[in-house]
Amino acid sequence: MGAGLVVGGLAHVPALVARRRPLPGHGPEPGDDAVADLTVLAFNTLEVVPAAVLADLVVAHGADVAVLPETTRATAGAAAAVLADRGWPVRCLVADGRRSGPTALLLAERLGPRAVETIPGAMGGLAARAQDPGSPVPLVVAAHPEAPGALRLLAAWRSEGRALVERWRDEPGLVLAGDLNATLDHPWMRRWEPAVDAARAVGRATAGTWPAWAASWWSAPIDHVLVDPRAWRVLSVRVLPATGGSDHRPVLARLRART
Repeated sequence: MGAGLVVGGLAHVPALVARRRPLPGHGPEPGDDAVADLTVLAFNTLEVVPAAVLADLVVAHGADVAVLPETTRATAGAAAAVLADRGWPVRCLVADGRRSGPTALLLAERLGPRAVETIPGAMGGLAARAQDPGSPVPLVVAAHPEAPGALRLLAAWRSEGRALVERWRDEPGLVLAGDLNATLDHPWMRRWEPAVDAARAVGRATAGTWPAWAASWWSAPIDHVLVDPRAWRVLSVRVLPATGGSDHRPVLARLRART
């Protein structure tokens, strides 16, 4: 068994090395001031992170979009109220999940009004499409497909993951974020093209997000931000420290709109 683990670990080395190399067309350009046009935060709060902590996180990192799986309506609404008091007005959208509680989405008011579509699934999710066809951020999707926590859930995990990819991967201007309960090695996560994983785009795809108590190099990267590379250049991605008692770490992506 020990020999098998060693061989399996060595077999992963080439993939890990490759994922630390940025993809062409991403990262800051020479002489670039690296100012982002859009900052996206993805954070599964496990329904335990207080509203004030969420508001602090949004303001500290200048998040225009905060995707918050497993966040109650009350907490998301309270966080939006705190942000409004701090001069950071946001729209608060929430979709109920059947098993793990709601998925909340906080959108900066400057992104304009949105038409909201609920994503079917056990864990909840929603898509917020700009009502203005000329919006620089046409579509934001907050996703939280089923977790493969037991054998009986594997079929739903596969089907919800595949449905997510098939529905959204080719949307112009896509920004999709959340707890996807899968790494880039899982079969349906390999099918996102033309959309690209933001962490992979800048060579940060080996930094894990769950569980938060484990070191980032040891934990699994299952929280993601995915974007349409035709519309967005990924400047940077960071996995933030464990926050507020959640078992996930927040992920922060900074994007530049392509002209």
